[in-house]
Amino acid sequence: MKGVRTFVPLPTGETTMDSISYQHGDNARRGGVDITISLSPEEAAALGGEAGILTDWFDTALWALALFRNGRTDRATLAPSRDVTSDDLYTVINDLDHRLLPRLQGVRDAAIRRHQELGGSLGDLALAMDVAKSTAQSRRNVVMNRPDGPTSWERWAIQGGPQGRERCKACGHPARPSDPIVTTVDDDGYRIHRSHTEDPRDGFHGAAYTQD
Repeated sequence: MKGVRTFVPLPTGETTMDSISYQHGDNARRGGVDITISLSPEEAAALGGEAGILTDWFDTALWALALFRNGRTDRATLAPSRDVTSDDLYTVINDLDHRLLPRLQGVRDAAIRRHQELGGSLGDLALAMDVAKSTAQSRRNVVMNRPDGPTSWERWAIQGGPQGRERCKACGHPARPSDPIVTTVDDDGYRIHRSHTEDPRDGFHGAAYTQD
C-alpha cells in the first residue's frame, strides 16, 4: 500500500500527497497547477523510458476531462483558446483507448493474480473492487483461468523494465529481497523463486535447490 494520503503545505505554496506534489497558481508554470510524480531510483530503473510515455497519456486523460467540461482547449499552437475539434478527440481516443487502457488492464490483471498468489482473500478482493464477492470471484476467474495464461499486457506489466533483469522461470516475476531466485538441483537446473519450493500447492514444492 502507498500509505495514508495526506496533504502537506510547503513554504513555496506547494502541497504534497505521498509521491505526488502540486504547485498552484503563481507557482505553476502555466498558472493553474503543476503535478509532479516522484519516483525512487529503484522505481525509475524498473520503468525506464516508459515513465515519460505513460505520464503523457495520463496527461491526455486530464486534458480530455477539461475539454469536455470547458468545451474548449487553451493548448492550441496558434491561438490562446479555441473550440474542441475532431482532431483533438482523435488524440484522446488514440492515447486512451489504443495506448493507455490496455496497459492499465494489464497492470490490474497482474495485481489480481499476485494478490491471490500472496494469499489475498476473496473478501479483500471484493472490498478493493467495491463489488459483491460473486463479482470479484468472476473477475478473478477470468484472469486466473485464461487458457493461454497471462495476456500480453499482463506480461508487459510484469516483465517490462530493464533488459537482462533475471526472472523466475515458473512465474515470470523478478527476484525480491524476501524471495530470491534459486537453482533447482536436477538435470534442468531451473532458476525459480525459493517460495515455489516451499508452497505445497506448487509443482516445484519440495524441490532441492542451491542458492547464490
